[in-house]
Order: sequence, then structure tokens, then C-alpha cells
Amino acid sequence: MAKEPPGTSQQSNSSPLSEISRFPRSPGRSRPSILIVDDDTELACRYQRALEAYGYNVDRSSRADLAVRLSGAKNHDVVVGDVGSDYSALRSLGNRCPVVLLSHGLAFASALAAVRCGAYRYLLKPVSDERLLEVLVETIQESSARTP
Repeated sequence: MAKEPPGTSQQSNSSPLSEISRFPRSPGRSRPSILIVDDDTELACRYQRALEAYGYNVDRSSRADLAVRLSGAKNHDVVVGDVGSDYSALRSLGNRCPVVLLSHGLAFASALAAVRCGAYRYLLKPVSDERLLEVLVETIQESSARTP
């Protein structure tokens, strides 16, 4: 049976934002926190605006090495990173929280890099705002369920 996107169940009239509001979060935060790491500023800004509209706190960095510093100062629930980013930096971020990697192509090298980076999910660009939201909802829920 195909999984329905959050908020589309016939049993519930809830929106994706109401799905988000039920998540366990890091102490001291009322909304999930996402870090976007992508050198495509236009796309990163689009994702940031869409996620903020759904109630996420979003930080953005064009470089993975700078994202590591930013992430050290904050406790993000998920990192969304571009495959073109520095893999060692993304790997260190993945030790702190789940990493969702985005790629322009389904090349073996990209998929292998995602696995080596410890990617929680791997999505092909362009990713619709709705699909990204759906994956983030699932990732945060699954990650929260694993956290003791």
C-alpha cells in the first residue's frame, strides 16, 4: 500500500504543519530546525522559504565547511545537503543528525558518495517543495523514534 503524504489521509484533515507540530524536538525549541547546505543559492532560498512557510526554523549555508561551524552552534534536526558539497564535512554533520542528500543525477558515484556520507535519504533534483517536506517529516519522525 502506498504511503500517503503527511496531512493527506482521509482519516485526518490535518495539514503538513500540524504533522510537524506533533514531533518531539530538541529541548528548548518549539519548531523543527533544518540546515540547508547548497551552493545553488536560488534553489536553497526557495527551499528555505517553503520550509519556513510550514513552520520550520531554517539556516542556510553555501559551503559545507561553514555549515559545520553553524551546526556546532545550533542543534539541527536534519541537514539537507547538495551532493556537490564537501563529503567529509557532511559526514561530520551526519554524526549529529540525519542528512538528506540532493543530487542532479542518479550517477553511481553520487549514490556511493551519499552512502559514504551516511545519508539518511537521497533525492534527485529538482525536488518539489511538497516532496522535500514529506521526506523531512518522515526523517524527523523516524530519527525521533530512534533517539532514546
